[in-house]
Amino acid sequence: MSASDRNRRSIIIGGGVIAAILLWVFVIMPFFDRISLREQEIDDNIKLIRKYTIALEEAAASPGADSDLQARLRQVDERLFTGQTIQLAAADIQKIVDGAARQSELAIRTVRVMDSEAIDDFVAVPIQVIFESDLTRLKQFISLIESNRKLLTIPELQIRVKNRRMPREITLTMKIAGYMKREGTGR
Repeated sequence: MSASDRNRRSIIIGGGVIAAILLWVFVIMPFFDRISLREQEIDDNIKLIRKYTIALEEAAASPGADSDLQARLRQVDERLFTGQTIQLAAADIQKIVDGAARQSELAIRTVRVMDSEAIDDFVAVPIQVIFESDLTRLKQFISLIESNRKLLTIPELQIRVKNRRMPREITLTMKIAGYMKREGTGR
């Protein structure tokens, strides 16, 4: 055996080993990695399907959920204004605001009914009130408005200080909104 045959055989064996390593690293390992990733995805999907199946079975098994929803809808309906027109609802809001102002010892200067706004299945009926107060009476007035049995919100509030040196008295412009069902909604 000559030296060139030995070199050729070494080169062929070395090339075969390098080819086997490259085949292992770039073909066989990625193939098995993809298979294991697919198996992991399948396992994750099975777990997800089981989770949603259990959730659906629990939802079907609890008939009280629908009655809870109906009870909540009744509670919301009780807090809405039931006047035949927006003007009647605005008058009811004015009565509530006047009562809260009397309890808070406030003198309302101006009350103005604003344009109503449609919000989903409801109509917001806002009124604007302007009055003077101090912070203690204002706090009491706002708590009376927000804790009323009817659903009232204060979407806008502007505060102006009369005397910057003695900021005790403030002038307020407040928008108070009540809500009623929009006509034609069958809820």
